Amino acid sequence: MKNEAYSHWSKSSVYLLALRNKEISFCLTTFYKYAKLLGYCKSRHIQPKIKYSSLTSYKPNEIWCADVTILKTADKKNITFIS
Repeated sequence: MKNEAYSHWSKSSVYLLALRNKEISFCLTTFYKYAKLLGYCKSRHIQPKIKYSSLTSYKPNEIWCADVTILKTADKKNITFIS
């Protein structure tokens, strides 16, 4: 974990590399526990959630919505629905 070549790797990737090289033989949760005890915890990069706001109209004709649907029939004719 102190090696600069692996400083940008996630802890799970370092764990899997050590497991593949047969340097360790314990589960991932144990690895996380030891990494935390030894002080190898980085802060997580969590994206803030985008708050949902419903569409609100305060006066008539402020917001319009349209839908165009085109269906192709078996005889290759297009039928257009506009709502």
